[in-house]
Amino acid sequence: MSEWMSRVALETVGQTILGYSFDPLDSPANNPYTSAVKELMWVVHLKLSLLHFLTSERRSPTIFSLSLVRQFAPFLSRLGPPAFRRMLVKFIPNQAVQKVKRMSDVMHETALEILRKKRKSISHELEAESSESAAKDIISVLLRANNRATATEKLSEAELTGQMT
Repeated sequence: MSEWMSRVALETVGQTILGYSFDPLDSPANNPYTSAVKELMWVVHLKLSLLHFLTSERRSPTIFSLSLVRQFAPFLSRLGPPAFRRMLVKFIPNQAVQKVKRMSDVMHETALEILRKKRKSISHELEAESSESAAKDIISVLLRANNRATATEKLSEAELTGQMT
């Protein structure tokens, strides 16, 4: 039951906010983004129950296995430019850190792909000069507003993808 509720929740958020279908409910396969989000937060009420605690499976969400690394996050976030921090993360010999890096990559690439598709869709809307068929999801509205904004008010690519990840 919780698997289906998770799929419905992510699909609802995807359609409403991003205008994107992450995981059609009739599909047995998971979208890579869906898998990354689930693995990152992986909290199911059964995992917290005493009954499950007493079973042999002791798997915990990836984010919780990084508790030591997370203590250094405020310091590390100010350490050099993003490319340098990315390079440092690449060389950390910790399985959980590398897993989070891979999940982050999947989420970032998905956000870039959604933005590319949305921009293409909006450019077709402008060419057709039709507001009736305009997508009404939040990212489409944000991109249209960003297109109309002055140069100083426009959001950068990093800021746009940051709204999605």
